[in-house]
Amino acid sequence: LIDKSSIMPEGHYESVQMKSTVVPNRNAIFSSIIYGHALSISSKFNCDVKVALGVHSGDHEIYPDCRPEFYSALDVAFRLGNWGSDRIKFYLPYLDGDKKSILLDALTCCQELGLDFDIIFKNTNTSYNPDNRGRSSGKSGADIERILAFYEIGRQDPVEYTDSWSEVLNNALKIKREHEDSNE
Repeated sequence: LIDKSSIMPEGHYESVQMKSTVVPNRNAIFSSIIYGHALSISSKFNCDVKVALGVHSGDHEIYPDCRPEFYSALDVAFRLGNWGSDRIKFYLPYLDGDKKSILLDALTCCQELGLDFDIIFKNTNTSYNPDNRGRSSGKSGADIERILAFYEIGRQDPVEYTDSWSEVLNNALKIKREHEDSNE
């Protein structure tokens, strides 16, 4: 992610090699930019602003900047370093959830809003190593977690993979079993 010559690791998120997918300070950088914009909106329109982020517990082990204590500390730092921070709040609805809980919430929201869930998610990309057409290999930790989340809610992921859905699903299930077996 920070060195184009690096090979993207494949397998389960909990594997040691997945730590190489960490982009240093990623969520602090994104949050800082978004927070600054929120302060500008709050000042311009004299309103409270919620900064909504989709960080989730599925990332906690590998990504230290996806943990509740990180966002608590970040909130304190932003409040100390900015005027008007009393009008800005983080909204982290999935902090204690996982990709499955995000998908279930998205299903409900799409139904309530009359949106097509498959069209929405066909236009998303979780992969760390998409090909030049934007297709996922289905083999990175992010891919595996996404595939398993769709499987757990009984749906086929609408994004295009380089292999068929049945192939990427079978691979994800195999990797999950291997990971579970190695932890016994």
